[in-house]
Order: sequence, then structure tokens, then C-alpha cells
Amino acid sequence: MRKLELEPGQTVFWYEYYSDMILRDGGVGIILGVENRFINYNIVTYKVLKQNSGQIAVISSENLEIIENVEISEANV
Repeated sequence: MRKLELEPGQTVFWYEYYSDMILRDGGVGIILGVENRFINYNIVTYKVLKQNSGQIAVISSENLEIIENVEISEANV
């Protein structure tokens, strides 16, 4: 498993999967903070503000990718 350390304010691409691991949804979001740390499994869940819907979701670090050098305008949040 990969180790991903994210800070509040970082821009990420998030993924959501069905139980059979088929991609259900994805998009750009902003990390709001850490929700839980599962040390035994090396997984962290983060609160993510989804850009297009404005919803806050709790997403595992396994389903997040860092996006470098991205500007998000207020009109899209």
C-alpha cells in the first residue's frame, strides 16, 4: 500500500468505486482535514470538499491522487 500524507487545502482527484471495484464517480476536490487514521492498515481517511457538487465526503487515502499546480475558481466550487 502506498502512503499518502495530505494537508488541508491541497487539491486532489478523488475516486469512488462500486463494491466490485468498478469506477462509479470521480472528480476534483480540496482536502479539509483528516477524519480517521487506521494505523494497522496504513490507511487515512480525509474530509474532501467535492468541487462540482459542493458536498463534503470522507474518502480513503487509497482513493485520492494529489494534483499539482491547480487553481480552482470560486465559480466552480
